[in-house]
Amino acid sequence: MAHAEPKGTIEKERTEKQNEDNEAPVSIKDNEEPNAVTGVRQKKSEDNLKKKLPEDDTDQKAVEDVADKFAGLAVDTDSQSTLKATPPSPDPAPAVPPQDSVPIVPNALVVNAHSLCRKKWILQRRLDDDLNWAHVILVSETWYKDNHTERNITGYKGFFQDRDNDVSGRERGGGVAIYLSDACCTDAELVYGVATEFTEALGVTFMFRDVRWLAVYPSGVMSG
Repeated sequence: MAHAEPKGTIEKERTEKQNEDNEAPVSIKDNEEPNAVTGVRQKKSEDNLKKKLPEDDTDQKAVEDVADKFAGLAVDTDSQSTLKATPPSPDPAPAVPPQDSVPIVPNALVVNAHSLCRKKWILQRRLDDDLNWAHVILVSETWYKDNHTERNITGYKGFFQDRDNDVSGRERGGGVAIYLSDACCTDAELVYGVATEFTEALGVTFMFRDVRWLAVYPSGVMSG
């Protein structure tokens, strides 16, 4: 008569057998494939995913599928290029109208003529040549007197303050003038003119590039 083993012993052996089956090594042939770059065998990601996730766990699988897609973007240079913002192309530089090439501040020429009444032709020749950029000409020591009527310079409008011999006590020298370009300076107006014992001074306002300007020029008394 065979000896019957206790029930508990049978259950223990069955459990140990099941544990050994679960811990059995996975076949490399069936579940691994060589990496194309390194040559190291790696487990198939799809099989691993199937083992990790139950078939009915669809929500968790959908989340991991999305994560896998975004993880691919991190190493996919083509996909990254689609995420980069394209910088806007710079606007072409606007064309500069001819009038904007004119300086916004009038060019001034300062001259100590030391008798403009006798040397005006020299200044006129220089203005016609290399000094034609001057919009405002400030002249000291004009030596003009009341009897000097020909004071004009071609292309300019002149304003004058002669020396007052009675006030200064001197017979010659002195006098100031301001010449404004006819082409660029408009609406000119004399606003100040004075002759004292020590100086002569002029003040003239004018429009230049739609802005009103004030030109003021004093001249000290010279001995003579």
